[in-house]
Amino acid sequence: METKQAEGPQSSTTDNLLQRLSWEVKQIHGCLSEVQKFWATRVGVTVSQWNILMAISHLAGDEGVRVHVVSEKLAVDASFVTAQSQLLESKGLIYRKPSAIDRRVVLLALSSKAQWQIEELSGSMNAVNAYVANNASGKAHRLLTELGELKSVLKRAELLTASDALRHWPRGRDTA
Repeated sequence: METKQAEGPQSSTTDNLLQRLSWEVKQIHGCLSEVQKFWATRVGVTVSQWNILMAISHLAGDEGVRVHVVSEKLAVDASFVTAQSQLLESKGLIYRKPSAIDRRVVLLALSSKAQWQIEELSGSMNAVNAYVANNASGKAHRLLTELGELKSVLKRAELLTASDALRHWPRGRDTA
């Protein structure tokens, strides 16, 4: 019985590009989750809840941020953000309020307790950020730009897959 040899990291075939990309992203996600877990446990929340707190921290203006904006940023369903935000509110870390413009819309904002806890962790967060920035040199910034472009390509591939258009798509690059 013949076994298929695993291709090395320098393989140039495009046949396994999505799988290789998936593995790399999963491994990077695992590393990021471990770092986030350290901070999350200090605040007494899960990694998912920590990510929601960070999204609110970065996205909320003076009035707060809509649930769907947080869900889009984190690429999760809005119902998940709603459920987790209720738990975060019960811990006194965020508050939820109706929008002054549209009372059907719920806005999320950090409580002073959450702001204080995040501030307490800012030294650690800044140190890790500086470490990554210093050791990845300019590569990290270029990679972020390229990942943004790749995300756009993958979103289009998702649409193509969903519409079953790949069956009819010619091999090679999309030149449109």
